[in-house]
Parts: sequence; C-alpha cells; structure tokens
Amino acid sequence: MDGEAKSGKTLVRELLIDRLDEAGLQRPRRVTSEVHEATKKRLAEGLAYMDAENLVTLAELLMGVAKDGLWPAEVVVRHMAHGLQAPPARESRIFNSWLASIEGPKAVADGTLVELYRFLVQRGVPPGPTDRRAIAERAGQNTRRIQLIRERVEPSPEETAWLAAYRRDEAVAREIVEAGNKKREGSAA
Repeated sequence: MDGEAKSGKTLVRELLIDRLDEAGLQRPRRVTSEVHEATKKRLAEGLAYMDAENLVTLAELLMGVAKDGLWPAEVVVRHMAHGLQAPPARESRIFNSWLASIEGPKAVADGTLVELYRFLVQRGVPPGPTDRRAIAERAGQNTRRIQLIRERVEPSPEETAWLAAYRRDEAVAREIVEAGNKKREGSAA
C-alpha cells in the first residue's frame, strides 16, 4: 500500500470518522457493531482521495443532517462526499472497466476516445445509443476545432488552454486503454 493512500485513509479516519464519533453520533439501532465498523472501514478507503478541508466540511455537514444522533447511511455519506469533491475518474470501476474493455480500442479507432472519456467522467455510466451519437458528433466538432487551432499562426490563450486540456485527457484515456490491452493480451497467453 502506498503512503499516499494510507495518509488519505488516516485523514478520513481522523477528520471525518473520529470527528463524528467524538460528536456523539451513534450507530443506527438495527446495525451491529461489526457492520458499523466495516462501514467505517469502507468509508476510510473509499473517501481517501478527499482533501483535508473537504473532509472537515463533510463532517460538519453530516453532523447537521444526522437524525436522532445516529450515523447517516453509507450511501448518504458517499453522496455528500461526492458533492463536495468528486472522486478521480481513474478510481471509478465503471469508468476504468469500460475504457479498458474492448470499447476503449473501438473509441481510439473511431476517433471518439477523448469524448468517451469525458462522457464517462461526467456521467459515470456507460453511454447508450443516443449518447454514442452525441459523443461522435462532439468528436467531429473537436477534430475540426483542433485543426483550426493548428492552422492559426498564433492561437489565443483560450485555444491553447483548451488544446492542452484535450491532450491531457487523451493521455489519461490512452493509458487506461493500454492497460486494458495489456491485461487482455496477458489473459490470452
């Protein structure tokens, strides 16, 4: 386990979990101690990406919504946490499995990789048929925009920033696709 993930878990435990316990929140009546502790452990792992400031804010928010002095349900905690600070796209199982599947190489081949990546980041679910058409349309628009920026003698600062962000997203998406390719190659051997 790397030091960054451990320190993230430690922060969650200290700034959120311990804070809620110290404030007097009790486990819900129908939840056993074992289940409650397992929930806290999942929260420490699942929210380790959050920064300290947002963890403190989350603790305050949860104390404000706690009914009858009871810990809110895990789904409530996670929903509020994601509202404050969304988890990095790379940590989403749905996101990674979709791009790392055969869908990633298809998106590379048809020129929609960045747009598919951005769709998954924004929505967190695989695209449906209507979404795929919108993704393809956006990819066409972005391809034209890239071409126009390249043709300019002096692109504007906004254009340069947009292109840099596009290239960053492309690099991350390609990394995930390549990891999926390697995994498939390894399992086929």
